[in-house]
Amino acid sequence: MGLENNIMVETLSTANSICSYLNIDLTDLGSIRPISKRTHYIAALQWLTDYIPPLGSSNLKKVEGYLEALYYFAEIDDWETAGRLLVYPLTSKSGSELCWSLFKWGYYQTLLQTCEKLVNRVNSNINIICYKAIGLAHHFSSNYQTAISAYRTCLSLSIEINDQFEEGNALGNLGLALSAIGRYQESIQALKKSLAIVRQLNDKKGEGNVLGCLGLVYEYLGDHSTAIIYHKKHLMLAREIGDLWEEGNPLGNIGNSYYGLGDYQKAINYHQKRLAIADEIDDKLGKSHALINLGNAYRELGQYHLAIPFCEQGLENSKKISDLRGQGNAAQFLGHTYMIMKQFEKSLVYLEESLLIFQRTQLLLNQIASLKLLAKLHKIQNKPIQASQYSEKALKLSKQLQLPVGVNAP
Repeated sequence: MGLENNIMVETLSTANSICSYLNIDLTDLGSIRPISKRTHYIAALQWLTDYIPPLGSSNLKKVEGYLEALYYFAEIDDWETAGRLLVYPLTSKSGSELCWSLFKWGYYQTLLQTCEKLVNRVNSNINIICYKAIGLAHHFSSNYQTAISAYRTCLSLSIEINDQFEEGNALGNLGLALSAIGRYQESIQALKKSLAIVRQLNDKKGEGNVLGCLGLVYEYLGDHSTAIIYHKKHLMLAREIGDLWEEGNPLGNIGNSYYGLGDYQKAINYHQKRLAIADEIDDKLGKSHALINLGNAYRELGQYHLAIPFCEQGLENSKKISDLRGQGNAAQFLGHTYMIMKQFEKSLVYLEESLLIFQRTQLLLNQIASLKLLAKLHKIQNKPIQASQYSEKALKLSKQLQLPVGVNAP
């Protein structure tokens, strides 16, 4: 059963215990001064205990009571209670805390707004959580430089309080963000440091994540076989600990690596498995990526009647959760598909859209792929000047990143 299906049951059954979790004594409410402060406390508690979301509500609507209460506590500077609410477990499952649930569901802007209210307001542990969440929200919205800055702050805070678990986590996140902007050697160094820490702590979930990140870096470098080795190790650890959220990512990554090797049917098999898990656990980001990747693989098999609908669904889903990288990839894949189908006007619209998105998000590898496709499109249409201009831009970026021959966008 997915996390979203558990929320209503456990929220209602534990409503009366929330005050205990937040260290609020209901018998003392009458003594709170001034009255405006007491009014805020009462309003917050009403949101926590009385709010019942309508049937069929979105996940965000289901947790509206917690978020509104958190904002009320913040308005009266009760930062400690607001901080405790940020990490309130929505279910008994690990990782179901309010902040991480918002992240998993793809509500990045809500997560940002919430954590930015609390950063530097509570204590070091909450600061680390906030900076990590801020980094992840920016990272998955393709704001990589901002994400890197947040991850570095998170790393410094973790070292300062000697929290090795969070230190390893911060290094892993930092390594992946560095790879997204083409700084591969720094990325690998950070990831290897992270791997040493998580293994020392016997953190299987963390080890799997870092192995997966290393797989992604090798994927970006075009070494698909090595990438598969890392991703399959990640998948093995995810299944060992029985975590479906963790299992989805390596399935998708293995699919991408097989795509890179030209084994499109194997790629489809892995992406279908990821899509099934994403639907089960309501992983919006995972679903978008699986749909886009399925469309891409079906295109390579010439099954355009399947490729286009999958990519269009992926594009729509990516827009809903503000996943710019997903939007860019979907537009790029649609442009490529229409080019093969000789529908050049549609191809141009989508490829130019993808290039603009990747330029905005500083995704240099993806820019290169869009530029190469635009060059090919203009060459097919006997427009050598425009084709040459796009090719030169792609070559310039490739030299800037010092890419080996044959490396394409992830």
